Amino acid sequence: MRHTFATLLLQEKKDKVDLRTLQELLDHESLATTSVYTHIDFKQKKKAINRFLIG
Repeated sequence: MRHTFATLLLQEKKDKVDLRTLQELLDHESLATTSVYTHIDFKQKKKAINRFLIG
């Protein structure tokens, strides 16, 4: 259930919720723990890379 919550929240509200905020919502001490509960698809990775290269 936590995995689904985390993944859907990042997918549906990615412009409003970042990984650090999600860490707080899930009450994780480590950001590495939070990343286990999330799946970032290829389109999201590509978009992040493009923002970095353009910005």
